[in-house]
Amino acid sequence: MTDVGEVLTVYGTVGPDSWSAYVLPILRELPRALLAAVAGISERAVANLWNERSKPSRPVQAALTQFAADHTRATRALEITDDMVACMSAVLAEP
Repeated sequence: MTDVGEVLTVYGTVGPDSWSAYVLPILRELPRALLAAVAGISERAVANLWNERSKPSRPVQAALTQFAADHTRATRALEITDDMVACMSAVLAEP
């Protein structure tokens, strides 16, 4: 099996806990300047997100979640189409 999406069922909606648990760890691997450019925010705003001193707006959260998922799929050779499942599989696979 190469697709975690085949066996993982996600219930409910993506909430703040999913963002903190599954997306932020991936974003913390990436350069602030890159994330700021992707989301259209300042590097300071990215640092505040990383440190959970602020919450992203819905458009910023959507852009960064998609970027984190794309990064995960590219670096871990995953064929998972759902963005949150891609992020979850990467974080859960870490030791």
